[in-house]
Amino acid sequence: MASHISPVVAIAVALVTIAAFIRQLPALRKTPWVNKIISKINDLGNGFNRARTARPVVLVGLNEAVGRRVSAHLMPEYEVVLEVFSISRAKAELTRINRGQKPCTDGDNVGTHNFSRMPKHVIFSKGYREKKVQEVRDALGGTNSGICWYWTPILPGEQLPNPTQIDEQQANALASMIAGHIKRTMNGVVERGEEGKDGFYEL
Repeated sequence: MASHISPVVAIAVALVTIAAFIRQLPALRKTPWVNKIISKINDLGNGFNRARTARPVVLVGLNEAVGRRVSAHLMPEYEVVLEVFSISRAKAELTRINRGQKPCTDGDNVGTHNFSRMPKHVIFSKGYREKKVQEVRDALGGTNSGICWYWTPILPGEQLPNPTQIDEQQANALASMIAGHIKRTMNGVVERGEEGKDGFYEL
């Protein structure tokens, strides 16, 4: 997908440039309110840089609350740009993204919807069977998809935790553990130079 510069990005770059200019003027830097402005602009610039360097990923989830927590813990290395909640939506929206088209984001309150770069990682929440994950993979070109696919098998008799039956602290701890495991796996993929190549990875 061709990248473009949004008005927000252009404004952020301009502000950071202004801050750099002001830092070159010693007289102005002695003024407390000017230093405060510089600090705010630097914070904005740091946030912009994190957004630019985070790798875009798509999450195929089962629960929005879990997806939101996991997404937060994946940052700043990985940015969830879209979350969908069914295999049919996963096939439809990933196909649109792969064609350079903007996907439908209806019902997604987790993803950032920043599609300036092509997501090379698709993560399936625990609960999706391998056959269903493979179905989406095949729809995107199979072994020629250029996407890294991640899924978690369910052990015989295993019961998935109900997010509505655990408190906030437990939910955050669970999300942190899940995201940590996902990041370690994806980091390994990136370090081995496998990003951008079709691959099927068990979490």
